[in-house]
Amino acid sequence: MNREREPPWESLPLIALFLDPNSLATSTCVSKSWHAAMSSDHLWKPILSSHYPSSLHLISTSTSHHSLFSLLRNSTILHRRHRQPPPPRIALHEVFFAVDVFCGEVRVVSQGKWASEFEGDSGGSFRFGCEVEGESGQGEWRVVWMVVMEGCKNAFSMIERVDKGRVVGGNGLWFSEELPAAGCCVGVSGGGGGGGLVTEVGLEFCDGEDGGRRRLKRVSLGVLSVLGCRYVALDDGLRFLMFKMHFDFVT
Repeated sequence: MNREREPPWESLPLIALFLDPNSLATSTCVSKSWHAAMSSDHLWKPILSSHYPSSLHLISTSTSHHSLFSLLRNSTILHRRHRQPPPPRIALHEVFFAVDVFCGEVRVVSQGKWASEFEGDSGGSFRFGCEVEGESGQGEWRVVWMVVMEGCKNAFSMIERVDKGRVVGGNGLWFSEELPAAGCCVGVSGGGGGGGLVTEVGLEFCDGEDGGRRRLKRVSLGVLSVLGCRYVALDDGLRFLMFKMHFDFVT
């Protein structure tokens, strides 16, 4: 800008009184004289007090009202952007679920098919199920759920657990295992060492005919958010798998 056409320096603070925070911040970039006039504390203190009053306790000789407001406003903008993570780059039909269940030395069921072939949760959660046929044995249970990418490009172990399981109701056994942190999206992040995510595998039984052994009739699979006590959204589950399998592959 031509200095001869700039308004008198003394008039800039008067102009600033009529500007909103965004316009005022933009005006600080016009020139050195504009920056000096538009960055003054007497202009930004009321704005900071209006938007983030508790932050006034942070003001010191090395922190101006203008710089503190910019810091807080930018963090708000970034937070809003991150609340809508991008859609996952993999789909259910590209992910293969391999599920094996043993009781003692007996293989109760082995189920392997594409994730899209499982019965999905009607609420759009990362939760699946399928009907199976198997007879329970004696001893501890061993539950394995592996995820394999199309073309066998990579694989990820969702759970491999040996124990007695957690009894749910009269005919259910559930197994869970903490998942490693992903850090790939807001929806699946949380506190705790494992990122707040847990794999769950449920086994549902029915009574055997003529007093025989209980029979396994259904297997349920899912990823649960510990903090929210609910299953994560389908897209969040796919993003988790995408992140973990890519990370494990490249490292």
